[in-house]
Amino acid sequence: MDQMIDDIVQDWILDAPFPDIHNILFSSDSSSSESSEDDEGINRIRVPRRCVRNFVENTVRQYNEKQFRKHFRLRRSTLYQLIERFEQTNFFQNLPIGGITHERALLMTVWYLANIETFREISNLFDFAPSDSHRVLLCSLDFLISLSEEYIRWPETAADKIEVSRKFSDLQNITQIIGAIDGCHVRIRRPVHHQEDYYNRKRYHSIILQAVANSDKVFTDVYIGEPGSMHDARVFRRSPLYEKALTDPNFFGTYFLLGDTAYPSTPWMITPFRDNGHLTPGQRQFNYRHSSTRIVIEQAFGLLRARFRRLIRFDNLRVDIIVKCVMASCILHNICILHDDPIEDDTSDSEISDESNGGSSESSETSSESHESNVISSGSSSSQCCSSKCRIFH
Repeated sequence: MDQMIDDIVQDWILDAPFPDIHNILFSSDSSSSESSEDDEGINRIRVPRRCVRNFVENTVRQYNEKQFRKHFRLRRSTLYQLIERFEQTNFFQNLPIGGITHERALLMTVWYLANIETFREISNLFDFAPSDSHRVLLCSLDFLISLSEEYIRWPETAADKIEVSRKFSDLQNITQIIGAIDGCHVRIRRPVHHQEDYYNRKRYHSIILQAVANSDKVFTDVYIGEPGSMHDARVFRRSPLYEKALTDPNFFGTYFLLGDTAYPSTPWMITPFRDNGHLTPGQRQFNYRHSSTRIVIEQAFGLLRARFRRLIRFDNLRVDIIVKCVMASCILHNICILHDDPIEDDTSDSEISDESNGGSSESSETSSESHESNVISSGSSSSQCCSSKCRIFH
């Protein structure tokens, strides 16, 4: 009998035009007693989910390598190595859901990050109830983020710094560079709280991903979650990387970061000369070589969004979950590069430039403090600056 009712309701929903359904569910024309009875009847009827049974077993495992990469944006071997590591952890230990395999959980999570289907569609595809898929997603993200210290590593040893600097020098012969830094907007829906703080100068809501990359386009430091209205320079000053540079004189030592004009020029941050129309030929040449070297961070952002298309736009309203998704994507990006798992950058140039380079400088100190719970990091004078530019330019 129950199955018959479910079939009738499902056929009715499929056949009836949407406005009629809306009027039936939300109409206020009938009497209060009739509305109450109708509501009770509606609440008693459950519309079955259109889920896919055994999608992993019957479909994903049958994909050839090209099909697998198309949907997951990673090689099968790369992803299944992570699944094996996931199986050795206890992240599912306290999860109140039975019958979930680590394989299905991580496949669903990577599919979510790599594609733009709605979360409900992906939940049905992997045969999860929406509430269960939410828990599984968070659990899988926590596992990936637990790998951050292993895969997002600042070059700390002398040998590491020399190697990073040498590779940067090979690009445009600028020496002593340890990384290129920039900020990137991650588009989100209008959040429930502090909407104006997340509204950036490009007129959409976003959070900021600040990252440092080496010449291989591997992220060596990431700081995620500040609201989109905040300027790049202020995001930098609030980041753990900036704090380390101030408190530890040996953190940069004789090495430098390359940043654009949005960043402050410091003894360890090299920015281009501002073009006021009176630059010397030597200064213009430096700016060209500076830009040609610093472009690796923009290319890294482009590859990140090309692989994990969820970062182009999030529909989730919880900023803390979005921040975790971005961090997990950065970790997966590094894993793919370190495991020689490339992907073509199919993100358009206009899209890349639209999402890059900070935001408005208008953002009050009071409002910014309210967002600290949503922020996550991988690490948990002018004459001096001009002198630094001359030292690295040969």
